[in-house]
Amino acid sequence: MKAVESILSLALGISLILSSAAWAKFRPSPTTPRGPIPPMGTRGCATDTTLDFTALAPVSTIVDLSLDQTTIALYIPDRAAYEVTLRLYQDTAPTGEKPKWTAVKEFEPKKSQEGVMTLQIPAELLKEGQTYLWQAALACIPGYPSSDLVAQAQFRVVSKPAELQRKLSQASDAETRSQLYAAAGFWYSAFIEAKPSKSTQISLLKDLVEYEQTQQSQDPRWLKRGREHSESVAKIIEVLGK
Repeated sequence: MKAVESILSLALGISLILSSAAWAKFRPSPTTPRGPIPPMGTRGCATDTTLDFTALAPVSTIVDLSLDQTTIALYIPDRAAYEVTLRLYQDTAPTGEKPKWTAVKEFEPKKSQEGVMTLQIPAELLKEGQTYLWQAALACIPGYPSSDLVAQAQFRVVSKPAELQRKLSQASDAETRSQLYAAAGFWYSAFIEAKPSKSTQISLLKDLVEYEQTQQSQDPRWLKRGREHSESVAKIIEVLGK
């Protein structure tokens, strides 16, 4: 009996190791974001929260986004509902030393919901080959923009490589598709594909923390910003895992 228990225990341990090792790491093509460093995310509107209003996306690099998946995600730490306004900007001076962020659209505010909240950017507003910045503002005090909490990230619109499309066509489940997108650097597609499974989303967020803690940016300011962001995401992971 003890021998059987030992075998089962060993098999379980190997299974856990393999399932952990099987997760494809988030592997973007590192590109330093353009423009000034955004302020660090601030804790929610309520004074009793310990979590930050956070972009659930890389902030220390520009990641790829494909036109068939244009949903972004935020973490809302507050139980009470506040208005969230999404704004989209395009870099209209991509070859210049400094970006020129031109407003594309400000969307109608939506009521926030505690936890992971997603917002859609219409694909028709985006063009392949262009770099964009999305910015979400959480209105703590209506009518006083200076009190808004802001989360933002940059992305570039690209077409999916043929090899990635081939692998996706053969994938039989959302977790596999999420891993394929993560390994190819398509963060937003990976996160949305992972949505049906909390454990898969958490694995992806852990990859994000690891990436922003270990990446080597040419700009120490963005390196520091990535470290700060990863600390906020790590706290969110703890809450999501309960």
